[in-house]
Amino acid sequence: MAVGLFLIVFASGVLFVAQRPTVPAVKWITFLDTTWVVGSFIAIAFLFAHISVTGSVLIAGVALWVAAMAFLQRKGIRTLATA
Repeated sequence: MAVGLFLIVFASGVLFVAQRPTVPAVKWITFLDTTWVVGSFIAIAFLFAHISVTGSVLIAGVALWVAAMAFLQRKGIRTLATA
């Protein structure tokens, strides 16, 4: 439940930043996304014996999607910085 609440708050913050992007705000979101990705793979490594293969694959899939978003955010930061 706590993760779900965090994601609702996080998504609201991302929506707000997307309407008025600033470099520090986008960097913060990118940092949080990168932390999520690293944490996901750490969780898979340490919990592999306790979660199903399907669960591991789903966690990795979400982590890869979030990594793609972080990559695109980094590209966006360059665009913001030069504007």
